[in-house]
Amino acid sequence: MSMKSNVLAMTVSLIVAFNVSAQLRDPTAPLGAGGRILQTKKTPVVRRPALNQVVCDDENSKCVAFINGHRVAVGQSVSGYKVSKIEANSVTLKRDSRVLSLTVFNEQVVQ
Repeated sequence: MSMKSNVLAMTVSLIVAFNVSAQLRDPTAPLGAGGRILQTKKTPVVRRPALNQVVCDDENSKCVAFINGHRVAVGQSVSGYKVSKIEANSVTLKRDSRVLSLTVFNEQVVQ
């Protein structure tokens, strides 16, 4: 191999090595800090269900609820809870042994 081929091969290998290492570094890290990007698991955010609205027929015998923006009826699931009862102003949810009661209006209304 000639001298030019050796120099060209070394230059190409340095460029490839630099590109590979640059992909694994955080470009916003301070110089000399290493700046390695750590892979972390994202934990899902579980929020408490919020009752938006209850809609019932004229006799209040059949009601549906809107929880977290989704329409649900008795027996359906939302946010991991099963809807067990819907009344004109409240909804009862169950998950395992936990019972959660949601109301349309907060009981501590300031007048």
